Amino acid sequence: MRLILWPFAVMYAGITELRNALFAWGILKSVTFDVPVISIGNLSVGGSGKTPMTRYLIDHLSPEYTIGVLSRGYGRKTTGFKVVETDSSATDVGDEPLEIKFQYPNVVVTVCEDRAMGIPQMLEHEPGIDLILLDDAFQHQYVTPAVSIVLSSYLRPFFKDYVMPVGRLRERRKNIKRADLLVYTKAVQGSRTYITFDKPVFYSSEQYDTLRQVFGSPSNLPSQALVVSGIAHNQLFSSAMENKFDRIKTRSYRDHHRYTAKDIQDILRASKEYDSTIVTTAKDWVKLKAFKSNLSEHVNVFVQGVRVYMENEEEFLKELKQRIHGKG
Repeated sequence: MRLILWPFAVMYAGITELRNALFAWGILKSVTFDVPVISIGNLSVGGSGKTPMTRYLIDHLSPEYTIGVLSRGYGRKTTGFKVVETDSSATDVGDEPLEIKFQYPNVVVTVCEDRAMGIPQMLEHEPGIDLILLDDAFQHQYVTPAVSIVLSSYLRPFFKDYVMPVGRLRERRKNIKRADLLVYTKAVQGSRTYITFDKPVFYSSEQYDTLRQVFGSPSNLPSQALVVSGIAHNQLFSSAMENKFDRIKTRSYRDHHRYTAKDIQDILRASKEYDSTIVTTAKDWVKLKAFKSNLSEHVNVFVQGVRVYMENEEEFLKELKQRIHGKG
């Protein structure tokens, strides 16, 4: 199958290399802003942990900076610049920006597919912003960041992958050279044998928070539940929930799935066999809560949050702040 797809991968890689060359030659222009910008991205499609990393940076940098978050708003039906509010619809702004806003209501979160156009509009909306986080922006080179962080899954690192459609890479491995910091996410304890590519390399892991009830009558966590998720790695989430419950059943959907009324009916029907308890992700809840009026008062919904833990955190934050202030 790889042999069949290989010519298409070569063609795709050629297109991305041409685009990169146009930026390198200055034919395609990149804009620099007075406010420092942190780009959070990856070389592969989906599942590297960009949204958890964005939340991590908000947690650790907001005491010193007034942060604004700008995302493309993947999966939304709208276009152009929009300010994300806690009561926004995922259809209008995308599920991940809405998830961030829901968890950090005091942080300015915006979406715009054209980041170079979106940043001035965000600063006009909130002039006090002095640090911008660009979500999923490694390939979007129209903005020159102060720091470019590239994430790669420890279990499936980019240097063992291939360009689409043979693999999951958006561009060739060598383009890691554009990054300032490389973070292997979802890392496991043990020896570190991964290639550094002459970059400062860090390792992070994701740990689950305590389950938080978001709907229904206050109750203790039952022994069984229906697990609902539409993320890049549904199986990993389901496996983790197996360790928290005696009995589960899963309803898994594609990443960024847009839930329908029929989906809700199916979920509610299936949950009846599991104490009418539903466990889902924060990313899914911002979409499911649009159907609150369809939920019976007997249904209890719990959200499983995820938190990033950075190894050598002090060193990582020091390196990051140095580069924010142009000392890297």
